[in-house]
Amino acid sequence: TVAHDGARYTPTGTLDEIVAGYRGAALLAVDSGALRQRLVGLPAVADASVEMRLPAELRVSISEKAPAFVWRTGAAQLIGAADGSLIAVLPRYADPGAELEGLPEIEDDRLASRGLTVGDVVPAGELRVALRLIGLDPEVVGSRARQLSVSINDEYGFQLSSSQLAWRAAMGFYELDPREDRAAAEARLERQLAAIRTLFATRSERGVSWLDARNPGKV
Repeated sequence: TVAHDGARYTPTGTLDEIVAGYRGAALLAVDSGALRQRLVGLPAVADASVEMRLPAELRVSISEKAPAFVWRTGAAQLIGAADGSLIAVLPRYADPGAELEGLPEIEDDRLASRGLTVGDVVPAGELRVALRLIGLDPEVVGSRARQLSVSINDEYGFQLSSSQLAWRAAMGFYELDPREDRAAAEARLERQLAAIRTLFATRSERGVSWLDARNPGKV
């Protein structure tokens, strides 16, 4: 007999398919290491254990990656883990539920993002910038908004916005230029934030609807 447990984001049918292949096999002939590797290779699985009980029972248990962010595209809502892997998908306008409430949400309006699916990985640089921006205290840019939002599109790259005070700032893309490494990208981002703060120190935030901060020297 075969059984499995521990699944929340891993489809039950996927686990059924894997363990069912061992039904009827001689227990001592089962390669538990190979089975574990198949399970750990599933997008949402962080670790797995395989237990064999004589005379004829095989049980697998999985522990899943914790959800860390919601990456919303034009096609779906994708639940991501801290390593950037996309572990589950929800319909575009579905209620994520209490379990995912409070997670950082990034709106990705790029055409290519519509092809993202479970098992894909958000590039480390993109995720790092997205989480840095979504986690900003509005005071860092001199804003009086309660919360800022983050989106990405093909024309302006990352965008930081306040729905409360109705402004949007184009931030551009990071690390696309081979000459810009992580340290240089992070330094440019900090200069951009400082430039926005300087702007809001000299001009009423309510009088700004759009600003281009892609070049921190010419915001």
